[in-house]
Amino acid sequence: MWNNLFLTSLKSFFSPRVVTVLLAVVLLLAIYLTGRNQGYQLAQALGDAALAKQQAAFNLLQQQQAETQNQLLRAAAEQYQQQVERGNQLEQRYVAARQKLAADNAALQRKIDHVTQQYIDEKGKAQPVQCVFTRGFVQYYNAAFGLSADGATDVTTAARRTGAASGSGATADAELQPSGISQRDILANISDNGERYQALAAQVNALLDYIETLQNAGEVTRED
Repeated sequence: MWNNLFLTSLKSFFSPRVVTVLLAVVLLLAIYLTGRNQGYQLAQALGDAALAKQQAAFNLLQQQQAETQNQLLRAAAEQYQQQVERGNQLEQRYVAARQKLAADNAALQRKIDHVTQQYIDEKGKAQPVQCVFTRGFVQYYNAAFGLSADGATDVTTAARRTGAASGSGATADAELQPSGISQRDILANISDNGERYQALAAQVNALLDYIETLQNAGEVTRED
């Protein structure tokens, strides 16, 4: 009796309408779970793609910055190397100019005796040179180079000795006394001074060339 009632209730519960409803619920649940899973996977895929895109853009930016930095470093290194080479060239040119000036001065010094010891008179005879330079002449000669009588360090030994003997307080008569300086002494001193002058000129020109190199490289400006 109870079995019959249970079977009857079970048959009533699993009626076609109830089964249809249950199937619809199961189907909707399956659709929901499938959609949620697919949505999660899609969102994760889109997020991974966006992250990968951003990472790629960041890597590209880093690479570009690194390449730009490397280019700047290479350009700076090349510019520095060019400046070093230019400086070496200018130094070599200056050293060569100094060596040439020293050789030219030595050659002139060797010729001094020939043009200061004697002269040819109107009769074609060799005569000894008789040229007197007064103490006043030597004093003013030193003064023309900015040298005092006591501190004449850039003239010949004879000129220094005579310059010291003819101080600023010398009388007019003392200035007219013979100094003991010869043509040879004067010409030798002028030759030495000429070498110094040309060496300074070469040094200034080399410095100007180096400044021009820096200006062309943008290291300094004309206002500096």
